[in-house]
Parts: sequence; structure tokens; C-alpha cells
Amino acid sequence: MAGPPITLAAALRDAHHEDPRVRDKALRHMGDALLAELGSPARWRAADRHPKGAQVLELLTTAAHDDPSPVLQGFAAIALGQLGDPLALPLLREALTTEGDGEEPAFRRECAAIGLAELAAAALEDPAAALLPAIAAPLASGLTSSHPEVRFQCAGTLVDVLGNDAEGPLADALAVESEPEVRRGLCEGLARIDDPSPTTVERLQAILADPEIDLDTLFAAAIGLTAAGDPDAAPILLRALTKPELRDRSLEALAVLGPQAPDEAISPIRALASSWLKPRVTRVRAAYALARIRPSEGQRLLDRFSKSRSPAVQEAVADARAALETLAARD
Repeated sequence: MAGPPITLAAALRDAHHEDPRVRDKALRHMGDALLAELGSPARWRAADRHPKGAQVLELLTTAAHDDPSPVLQGFAAIALGQLGDPLALPLLREALTTEGDGEEPAFRRECAAIGLAELAAAALEDPAAALLPAIAAPLASGLTSSHPEVRFQCAGTLVDVLGNDAEGPLADALAVESEPEVRRGLCEGLARIDDPSPTTVERLQAILADPEIDLDTLFAAAIGLTAAGDPDAAPILLRALTKPELRDRSLEALAVLGPQAPDEAISPIRALASSWLKPRVTRVRAAYALARIRPSEGQRLLDRFSKSRSPAVQEAVADARAALETLAARD
């Protein structure tokens, strides 16, 4: 993987440059440059392990507060989170609630949410996990922000931070959200919950019942309902089979539904499995879904695909068979 486009020494040199374009490159990539020199995946308090770490934190903190460019303030805030600096938490909380309309305050708020998500990701490393509730609190509060860009960013990151514990705040936010992009983000977050509660199922079903909702949001809600074994997800999953960007995930979701999938799912899944015009890995996924709904037919197709000389197809068959065993054990 390519390294950062600037060395740490150059970033430190250019952090106060009068040209904002030069400062942009320095502040945007300073965190990456320090991490690259450390050569370690661990990010929590990363600056403490580098001889220039204290200087980096001082420069980024000053820039996040005082740089003349609000855009560069935002990049500096993200870098502080990226480096797992716990002292950045008050700064990020304050930036998340920046007042004002327009692009610049909105960008600062968005960067604060991204910085909090980066800080949380670093804190997932032991022994910092005890700080996760303090880092997650402003993200959860952000779901009720009056600014849609904050709600959108928080919807997308809260599951990363809290896992299944994010379900309640996300479901509560979905019940009152009217901004389409934010609503989609909330549904996508809830789609990652392992065992949705009855309240979450009810809120996702309400999304499916709304004729004004776009297909991407409907699809995210359907994926969430699939985790609950709700067959109401099936009509949207079948619609998604016609969209190449949604097709493979839809097949996997129909496989999860398995025997609860409707009879009308069999024909389009069978057609995908047998079509020479579709990618071979997609055909394997279709055979996998069919093996959950019509086991003997689907298993025959998987046996046939297993004889392929393509490593990608062989890997897809192995993954399908492992998933079938997992779902069978769950059922």
C-alpha cells in the first residue's frame, strides 16, 4: 500500500506555511506520516511512541483551534482522532456542536464526527476500551443534532463504536428522522445489528411501508429485517436482484431468510445461477441462496461450480458451504 504523500519532517516544516495549499497537505497527512514512521497498526496514543509526537500533537491542536481555514481546522481535528489522542476529546466534542450555517461550520462539524470515530477506533485497542462510552456519548447525542450532516455522520459511525449497543439510539432516531440521506444512514446502521429488537423491526417495517422511500433505503431496511428473520424483507430483496450493485448482498440476505423466502424468489435466483452472462461468483451466490430454499437443487449447482478451475469460484463455493453450515446450526 502506498505511503502518505509527504514525510513527517516535511509536514512539520509546512504546518505554519502562509500558503493554505501547502498547509493543507501538511495537516491533512501529518497523522498518516507519523503512523507510517511508527510502522505499527496500534494507534492509541501513537504520538507518545514517536520522538516528534509531542510536536505533532501541539501543531495539530493549535491548527484545530486557530488555523485561519476552517477546512484545515477540520483536517487537524481528524488527525488528532486518528492518532488516538485522548486529550483531543473535549476539542472534538466542542467542534461537533459548532454553531452557524453554511459550508464551513458544517464541514467543521462533520470533521469532528469523523475525528470522534477515528478516536473510538483507536480506543478499541486495550487498555483504552474503558474510554469508549465517553467517546461514544457525543456521537449518540449527535443523532439529535439540528444539523443533518452531523446526524448523518453519527448514524454511520455509532455501530462501529458501540456494536449492537448502538441499536437503541439508532432506532429512536429513525422514528423521527425525515432527511432522506440521514434516514438511509440510520437504516444501514441498523442493518448491522445482529438480533434486532421488536421495536427496531417495527421501525424498519414502517420504512418498507412508505411508498416515498428510495430503493437504497428500502434495501438497507430489508437487510435489517432479514437479521430478524422477517419475510417482509423479501419483496425488496427481489427488487434489488435487478440492480447489479445490490444483487450479491440481496442473494446473501435471501439465503439468510432461507425457507422463509417466498416461492416467487426461486425463479429469479435460479435464473441468476444459470446465466452465462452474470459473473461466476454471483452465480455461486445464487446457488448458495437456492441451497437454502431448495436444498437439493442448490447443492447440485454448488457441486458443479466446485469443479471450476477458477480460484475465485472455488473460494466462493467454499465460503458458501461454510455459510450453509453456520445457518443450519443457527436454524
